[in-house]
Amino acid sequence: MYIYLITFVFSCLSLFVFEKFNGKVKYIFLFIGIFLPAFLAGCRADVIGTDVRNYVEPIQIYASGMSRFTEYINGNIVLLSGDAFSRIEKGYSTFVFLISRINKSLFLNLFITQFLIIGLTVIGLVKFKKYINISLPFSMFLYYMLFFNISLNLVRQSIAMAIIFCAFPFLLENKWLQFLISIFIATLFHRTAIIGLIIFILYLVLIRDAQIRKVKFGEKTLCIKWRQLISGFIVLLVAIILIGSSSILNPILHLLNLSNFGLLYSKGFGSFSFSQTLIRLPFLFLLIFSWNKMENDNLKYFYFVLTVIDILFSQMSGGSSIILRISYYLSIFYIYAIPNEIEVWPSRSRSILQIVFIVGCLSYWYYMFVLNNYNETVPFIFNPMLF
Repeated sequence: MYIYLITFVFSCLSLFVFEKFNGKVKYIFLFIGIFLPAFLAGCRADVIGTDVRNYVEPIQIYASGMSRFTEYINGNIVLLSGDAFSRIEKGYSTFVFLISRINKSLFLNLFITQFLIIGLTVIGLVKFKKYINISLPFSMFLYYMLFFNISLNLVRQSIAMAIIFCAFPFLLENKWLQFLISIFIATLFHRTAIIGLIIFILYLVLIRDAQIRKVKFGEKTLCIKWRQLISGFIVLLVAIILIGSSSILNPILHLLNLSNFGLLYSKGFGSFSFSQTLIRLPFLFLLIFSWNKMENDNLKYFYFVLTVIDILFSQMSGGSSIILRISYYLSIFYIYAIPNEIEVWPSRSRSILQIVFIVGCLSYWYYMFVLNNYNETVPFIFNPMLF
């Protein structure tokens, strides 16, 4: 347990120095901040994260024994998880093959994979910081508490999530094509990344310039702010789709080429996860209390809709873990939202809120990953082949 926390602290300290320094030397600390957690991930045994043995290690071994890419990519082997290799997304398969050309060790595979995930996350935050004032080390601490251990298990999906997360600043720059290309690249690592299209649509609908329409009722004039109206409509629509009937959701998932996930959802339909809702409520409360202070920040509407939809998704995760996994594409935006919302408060209140969320997220990390061993990453075990 402690090796995780020590790594997180030193990584955040390095990113703190990067944030405060000027000149080229600061990029050394940026590299250190990314390198430390990636190196730790690379040193882990194959029992840390169930998917490592299920498909990461088997594909690495398979790729290391192949000399021709075409023969490798068209292989018909069956992985330890029982899935056919042909079902693995081609982007990830190609990624592993390229790594195996450098070295055949599992260490390099895990190290480069995690370096990519952490690197994309940090780059996204650095780009976001150009437009919205946030604390980089605080943001990364939130990531480590909420998603690092998950990334040691859900490897392909974590790469896809990191790509979409890193691409989000493209939306702030009105670079729609670049964001859509990023979604396509992400789907090459995990098909659930098609959820990025929903994020894209929500952003376009909620962040574009709002028009205030005036409607007259006799002598009274009612001003309608379309962002509030659209936000409420979207939340209501998602609630109806999720809670009303799985027969509504299945055609939508089929349209997104996620039919298999619809079947899993149907099996778990009607099972609620109250604990997952409780975990997310502090994020919603922070946004509500920060709402008036974010008067000129239209991202608050985007955060609100994502947070409520994430809560609705997590509420249905009791019967199907796949629903929770899909919700990760939404909840990872807390890494942008929480620092953004805290920064609008006065200095003293901001420090108190940061401490509260640090303690809260640390408690969550301990409860989920240490006590419950979620994703089977604690205790940390080094790969014996390294020594």
